[in-house]
Amino acid sequence: MDIGEERVIARVSGDENPKVIYATRPTADRYSIVIQHPQSNGPPTRGEMFAADNLYDAYIGVGMHAHALPHFWNDPEFEPFCRHLWPRV
Repeated sequence: MDIGEERVIARVSGDENPKVIYATRPTADRYSIVIQHPQSNGPPTRGEMFAADNLYDAYIGVGMHAHALPHFWNDPEFEPFCRHLWPRV
């Protein structure tokens, strides 16, 4: 990832306006996993879930976190790090 880049790595639900998880690289030595929460009366809010000095550790930190919920969709690069996946029917 380039500095300043962000990309969607997961959608928490299949709703029209779901929570979305991004991988970001705000500085050369920091990768951050950010969740964006939709709001009913205003712009979405964002919060950092996990940060590390490399993308691999950031993916492990958030993907294997004990309270991580299954996601509706995961980027193929992020999916191997997710402990809980939605069942495929």
